[in-house]
Amino acid sequence: MGISYIGVYSNDLKVALDGTYARKQVGDDYKRQFDEAYRWAAKNAGFHDDAEHSPGAWVAFRQSEEIKGSDYNEKVTDYSMLATLLNPQDTIGMDARKDGVAAPVVANRTVAGVKSIGPYAERYGAWARKLPGGKSMGIKLDPKFVQSLDGGAAKVNVTYLDDQAGRSFTVTVDGTAHKVDLTGSGSWKTESIGLAKAAFAADADGANVRVSSEAGGDVIFHMVEVVRGQ
Repeated sequence: MGISYIGVYSNDLKVALDGTYARKQVGDDYKRQFDEAYRWAAKNAGFHDDAEHSPGAWVAFRQSEEIKGSDYNEKVTDYSMLATLLNPQDTIGMDARKDGVAAPVVANRTVAGVKSIGPYAERYGAWARKLPGGKSMGIKLDPKFVQSLDGGAAKVNVTYLDDQAGRSFTVTVDGTAHKVDLTGSGSWKTESIGLAKAAFAADADGANVRVSSEAGGDVIFHMVEVVRGQ
């Protein structure tokens, strides 16, 4: 399910443009989050069926467990473009409505009943996947996308919740493991790994990128993204 177009309500667009919603100030942090989200989507829009020219490939983790009159939401899982999570069964799908923490009621910003995985003012907290300690998850990239990189420069971005110090994970590409240590800041962070020459060779399970949590504890992830060039 890649991005083919972007549909935006005018009130939501105003948040990104001037930090207002329905003519009320919502704050610079909300403005920045909306602006960055739209810019990221605009970069990817239209490339869902054009692997050879796409700026990137990604999986944004989601597993909704709420059913509204049908089994549709039960079956909807990750959002993705030119990438696939090979083993979702080894992760724990998280839905903020069930797994999140209640956000405070703040005028012009939140209403009663809102929950978020991680800080409510950061845009990543609606859905996520928890990777249990000692487990790994494999990301398979579209072969045409990999071929189009032609062994050139690329960047791997991994967005995770930095909720507990003492935990860590590794990102393995072409047999090299890059370790990331959590610090316990409580915020969502993105680790960017620059690769001068990346073949993205598949491992024994078919994964071009593998993310592994260390035995010390679970790690919560929002997205794994591979970006063309640096």
